[in-house]
Amino acid sequence: MTASTGAASSEGLRLAEDFTMPVDMVTSTFAILGKKGRGKTHCASVLTEEMIREGVPTCILDPTGAWWGLRSSADGTAPGLPVVIFGGEHCDVDLPETSGTIIADVLIEQRFPAVLDMSLLSKSARRRFATEFLERLYWKNRLPLHLCLDEADEIAPQRAHAGVERLLGATEDAVRRGRIRGLGITLISQRAAALSKSVLSQVDSLIVLGMTAPHDISAVDAWVGQHAEEAQAHEVKATLPALPVGEAWVWSPEWLGVLRRVHVRARTTFDSSATPKTGQVRLQPKQWAQVDVAALAYRLADAEQKGAETDPRRLRARVRDLERQLAAASEPPPPREIEVEVPVVTEEQTAELDQLVGRLEQVAQASAESAQALAEALGRARPPAHDAAPAAPAAEPEADAESLQAPSSEVTPTPTSGNGGLGKAEREILVALAQHGPRTRTQVALLTRRSHRSGGFRNALSRLRTAGLVEGRGEIAITEAGRTMLGGAWQPLPTGSALLEWWCRTLLGRAERTILTELVRCWPDEVSVDELAARTGYSRASGGFRNALSRLRSLELASGRGSLRAADTLAE
Repeated sequence: MTASTGAASSEGLRLAEDFTMPVDMVTSTFAILGKKGRGKTHCASVLTEEMIREGVPTCILDPTGAWWGLRSSADGTAPGLPVVIFGGEHCDVDLPETSGTIIADVLIEQRFPAVLDMSLLSKSARRRFATEFLERLYWKNRLPLHLCLDEADEIAPQRAHAGVERLLGATEDAVRRGRIRGLGITLISQRAAALSKSVLSQVDSLIVLGMTAPHDISAVDAWVGQHAEEAQAHEVKATLPALPVGEAWVWSPEWLGVLRRVHVRARTTFDSSATPKTGQVRLQPKQWAQVDVAALAYRLADAEQKGAETDPRRLRARVRDLERQLAAASEPPPPREIEVEVPVVTEEQTAELDQLVGRLEQVAQASAESAQALAEALGRARPPAHDAAPAAPAAEPEADAESLQAPSSEVTPTPTSGNGGLGKAEREILVALAQHGPRTRTQVALLTRRSHRSGGFRNALSRLRTAGLVEGRGEIAITEAGRTMLGGAWQPLPTGSALLEWWCRTLLGRAERTILTELVRCWPDEVSVDELAARTGYSRASGGFRNALSRLRSLELASGRGSLRAADTLAE
């Protein structure tokens, strides 16, 4: 593999047998638009072949896995172009979603042609890779380099939903201001109407193949109408629906000053984007152009090491990690957690256990009440003392039934004169409603670490309703009287990252903490259940993993089924 020099020959870029463009156009912006099956990728491949043969470093962002054929000849029997393939099913080198900056550095330094095959990455992973790659390429490149963006409407959409804004901004920078940094761009799309108008308006040369959708034709007509005479624009618009496969209109008002209909020449490399036909044996290349993968791997490793040493994000993360270690060293070690796999309990078994717990709580409460009554009776029966000895200290009151339960990890508010008459269960229910707002009975039970079917929990809710401290059945809310009774013995919830720490410290088990932290890291993107299990090291079929997902949904910390997304309140 040899680095491209960028030196241009005098032959130019031969798009058709009778149509050639100057090599200097490699730093301009092209748009190749056309309906699926009309030769859009074929036309872009011909243009790419010409640029690579002229010594121009050319890179293709390929989300569909259709460009690997550049490495072999048209019939597959001879080597093609020495293009390095990153990622995909025919890769020379892997393409991790986190390698955008590193690969951009290597391409800028070594200046060789490459295909970045993103077809095996998820949609969110493709966006993350493309964002880092385009940002780095724009800020660091200074010599001629051409970039082909296949399916450009995915990278620069007209309607950018949440999570795509940064990628769209990086694309706009490369298209609008990339020429001064040596960057040329080719935008390839079958949906002209779906492509960002702010990006499409910066195109220097438009190559349009056949299309039939009225919205796409209107988008092309708007562009041509700004640069051509009315009669020319009408001719282009009228011919687009019936334009034969392989024929295209080339409109270059500034560079060439032409509006011309051409027949794109045949490819000299293997057509790996061809649609397979029924009953036809798909041809596979037998000869490939050789590239020095070993040398490339060494360069990538060296670039990765240099990037790790100077990347501001990694340095900031390292500083934060050291600060956490320093803070942890001054605190006592946390209790050791032992993870135990527990078999999933059936619905019937859960209901039966809840009934038993309820009966036990009722017995405990009755016992406590009986003990209190007996103590009062003994007090009345005891003869009064006649000596002047000081009275013995009053006996501590008996603990109520709820206090027999395991202590909650929630910080218990200190009783004040405003809530001294509340039992532990009633007090924790009021704190949960004051902090989280109206919640269902199941959610309130989760927030107080109780079973919503238990007698103690139901009795506590009943006492609060009777006293007018809470209201509602399907959804329970604290009343003004409840807030007055609670007084200042509670703290509002924090926000942003502090809120995530609060949940992890207070109410979530290890599985819920691990899953929620990963979802917040990926926010605002959704993460599929399969990918989430792989990232957190759990089995998708395990009861612990499924129960953790269910608990996060019940607490409204995550939403979704096949794919999950963290609640907006947890992200800064």
